[in-house]
Amino acid sequence: MSQSAAINKEQPLDGSVGGALDQAGKGQGDGEIDPASSENMEKGSAQSVQIQAGADLDNKIVEAIQKISDINNKRSILNSEKKVIIEELEALGINKHAFGLTLRYHGMDENKREGIDFSYNYTRRAVGLPIQSELALVSSDDEGQE
Repeated sequence: MSQSAAINKEQPLDGSVGGALDQAGKGQGDGEIDPASSENMEKGSAQSVQIQAGADLDNKIVEAIQKISDINNKRSILNSEKKVIIEELEALGINKHAFGLTLRYHGMDENKREGIDFSYNYTRRAVGLPIQSELALVSSDDEGQE
């Protein structure tokens, strides 16, 4: 293999002196990287941005990755808790999709809800699935109290 075709494992892939991640906080790797250069340009992107590379930027990137990873872990825990709540409702006969729709609907602005009500009723009627006007929402506990 010729020397020009060999991969130089000593040369960092990010183009900085010493490698930006390897040198984070050591004051090396300072320089500008143009992500719009032919090597760094994503297909279809016309944006040209100059990045001031160096230890400060490296530290911000590492910090951002740590923060977002923590957020993703917390979100995973919260999603598990939500799943348990929804499974409890399903065990009581509530459809999880209907509950999810109601939950989203509950958080909407009143004007937006009104538009959704109209559109939902109209589109259901258009395809032959009108909304039932009277639904039996009486549980077995309520039947004996009448």
